[in-house]
Amino acid sequence: MGKAIDLTGQKFGRLTVLKRAENYISPNGGKSAQWLCKCECGKEVVVLGKNLRKGLTQSCGCLHKERTSKINVVHKATGTRLHNEWRAMKARCNIPSCSNYEYYGGRGIKVCDEWINDFEAFKQWAIKNGYADKLTIDRIDVNGDYCPENCRWISFQENCWNRDKKPRKTNTSGYPGVMWRKDSEKWRAYITVDKKRINLGTYDRIEEALEARKTAEEKYWK
Repeated sequence: MGKAIDLTGQKFGRLTVLKRAENYISPNGGKSAQWLCKCECGKEVVVLGKNLRKGLTQSCGCLHKERTSKINVVHKATGTRLHNEWRAMKARCNIPSCSNYEYYGGRGIKVCDEWINDFEAFKQWAIKNGYADKLTIDRIDVNGDYCPENCRWISFQENCWNRDKKPRKTNTSGYPGVMWRKDSEKWRAYITVDKKRINLGTYDRIEEALEARKTAEEKYWK
């Protein structure tokens, strides 16, 4: 983490920066500057500096509640599958405590200005682009933002395939679906089908585990 820009005394939306707070430390050990801010409503809140500068956080949450209340009066969609998709998309990009934040907001992925505070705009795009309750939103460019030109609707299975075809940070083999087990000192192979992980067995040689994974891909994904 580079030297943080001093934001003390600056105002961002309804927030006025009071002083520097403890750094946010991501699961992988990365550090990000945080600031203690006071909202116009009187509440104090700690916010990531980059979220302040980018305009992603403008209040302690009261502004969002007001907007949500107004939006709910208009679209009456709270609790629907599409509205939950919209909320989840924003959460993983803007809320550090979200379980997937590290892979979205933590990497600089954000929701476009057109969608961030306007569910109706997101809903109209979704319907025009084939939304159905059995589908989930997907970014075409995994390093790009959530925006109309970079998003599409795919099945949950396709989403699992996309995730499962790329090694995770914790992967120990460099190959998707194959990992080294220290407890047994063997290679384990697995595959995800319909959001469920299927264990394909453990092997003494990595080549055997890779072959098991390849066979499973031909069985389940073809």
